[in-house]
Amino acid sequence: MNKHQVAETRTSIATERSTVSDLNFELRIIERRTESADCLSLLFARHPEVVYSPGDWMDIRFPTPEFPVGRTYSFASSPTEPDLRITFKRGMTPFKLRLAEAEPSETMLITQYGSNGFLLDPSRPAVFIAGGVGITPFRSMLKSLVDTSSCLPVHLIYQNRRPDFPFRAELDQWVAEHRWLSVHYQTTETMGRLTCAELSRLVRSTAPERKFYVAGPPPMVDAIVAHLVQLETDGESILTDAFTGYEDEPNWYA
Repeated sequence: MNKHQVAETRTSIATERSTVSDLNFELRIIERRTESADCLSLLFARHPEVVYSPGDWMDIRFPTPEFPVGRTYSFASSPTEPDLRITFKRGMTPFKLRLAEAEPSETMLITQYGSNGFLLDPSRPAVFIAGGVGITPFRSMLKSLVDTSSCLPVHLIYQNRRPDFPFRAELDQWVAEHRWLSVHYQTTETMGRLTCAELSRLVRSTAPERKFYVAGPPPMVDAIVAHLVQLETDGESILTDAFTGYEDEPNWYA
């Protein structure tokens, strides 16, 4: 496999997009939750017509003229949960500042939601590789696996700039309760970013038929894909979800 084959695989994901659009469903905020020093979650009362899968995304905006355009966020919630959740990194853009100030009882609009093909294959053991807020689709997938009593082997490799990893308490609880799940935390501020040799060591004990899922900022995703290419991973065994829109914010790369 070469880089061209990986690029073709990632392009084919985009062509599989399935979107439910032109909605403008109203979502009521029921909780704002601090996940780490620089990450927050908003929980919404679930609209009955929003039916989604772990790994899907939604576009949301404020119902006010000063914010006519919204942003895209992965669902951090699982379809097995009663509420919808997005998790985001604090930022300096007007939209992100307003989002961080949103209070319970306020409303937002979901304009569309759907899939970019970043969906879990239940027939193959999984290796999740997350960078920073890229943990959100994996939180959705893992919560779904926990709630449906799955035994699918999953190894999560989780990079974050600081040691206050979003969802760490929840992840550690799941690891303690479920033998099919294991987690490696990598604090990049002190340990550096994942190298090819480290990745090779971390996945050595996983099943050969494993599938890799990579989510995070584009430079992190590209670096991990390059490592996987170097490790001779088949392009059909790699799915990616690059989180754009953080490039102008300080320390955006986990």
